Amino acid sequence: MIRALSHPPLVGNLRELRRDPIALFERLRAECGDLGAIHVGPRRLVVVSSPELAHEVLVAQADAFEKGPTLRRFARPLLGEGLLAAKNETQRRNRKLVAPAFTPKRIALNAALMAEEAERAAKRLAGRDVDLCEEMMRLTLAILGRTLFSVDLSLEAESARVALETVQRHVESLMKGLVPIPLWVPTAANRRTRRALAELDALIARLVGERRRGGPERAPDDLLSSLIFAREEGEALSDREIRDEAMNLFVAGHETTAFALAWTFHLLMSNPAAAARLDAELAAGRDQYAEWVLKESMRLYPPVHSPGRRVARELVLGGERLPRGTLLLVSTLLLHRRADLWPEPLAFRPERFADERALPKGAYLPFGLGPRNCVGFHFAMAEMLAVLRGLRARVRFEPLPGKIEPELLVTLRPRFGLPTRIRASG
Repeated sequence: MIRALSHPPLVGNLRELRRDPIALFERLRAECGDLGAIHVGPRRLVVVSSPELAHEVLVAQADAFEKGPTLRRFARPLLGEGLLAAKNETQRRNRKLVAPAFTPKRIALNAALMAEEAERAAKRLAGRDVDLCEEMMRLTLAILGRTLFSVDLSLEAESARVALETVQRHVESLMKGLVPIPLWVPTAANRRTRRALAELDALIARLVGERRRGGPERAPDDLLSSLIFAREEGEALSDREIRDEAMNLFVAGHETTAFALAWTFHLLMSNPAAAARLDAELAAGRDQYAEWVLKESMRLYPPVHSPGRRVARELVLGGERLPRGTLLLVSTLLLHRRADLWPEPLAFRPERFADERALPKGAYLPFGLGPRNCVGFHFAMAEMLAVLRGLRARVRFEPLPGKIEPELLVTLRPRFGLPTRIRASG
């Protein structure tokens, strides 16, 4: 029988989940082991925190699981039936349309654009005090616009960032709420969310409309053109399907990368020896240590911290029977902080990744694993390397006073941002 944390009736572990979710998950593993459960109101969530069980869920028995219904239910107005929340069959079909945008050849062609945007950001930021999270969101949105949509989103970057933040805060409040309030109820928060959704939809509709009017002959060879003009099994995607996939790539293609970069720069500010080695390696034209830095940052602060699944057919996991309909989380955060896998797990040590092959399968999951892993993870790594090179060569970061506290929303982000002073180098 799967052990569960003790909890008050009705509300379950909801108060602790809202107050300090990281502490809640750490207590869960300490008291219940690698397969435990918490309660969010009446809902039981089984939590996996061992490499072997994570591999079972995400790879070996992946076809026995569907995407978690919580994200599908509450994020549906934003994500629709796109890759992030689609059922397995839809996800497999649409992944084929999206995948060509992330081939090594296409990524190499986009490398110059990534470097250009990093240089533009360095010039814009030098001499300013900023919230590093907001600035990384602007930068990754600019890169996404030019590489995947072939447009300059600099004018829309701030309004789009705020709109996405509004919608995602709304989704998170529903996911953690005891009695979720439907979006059609005319509360002040719902009205703000509907306005934000309308703004994002209008942006996607404008990009799609402009591309359609140009026709396939004049269309650039990018992700947006693939969605609009490609045909799968003889049929083109509907307008709604194009909107959903474009929105999913719009959301996932810049936010997770932005927070991974923000945490990376924060860790480098806190570890001057690692920062000095990184600068020396980059100056010598070597990227290996930079890759280790990024991987270690995503170990400590994985942007996607707990991918959810729903059991689609009864199965046995870790010796326990899970009936159809069981809700399950794979806790990437707990996996990445296990002391038996990562000695002194809270220490920032990029050198851990000198022999990544020694890790057991399922121990390191910043981009997921198996058939539903992140389709753009090679693109994301190339983008982060380009930003790391571009900014470290031109500016220096200094932390400003402020409380640094992780917050588990849809992504793992700093609750109060990352106040930072940026100076031109040299």
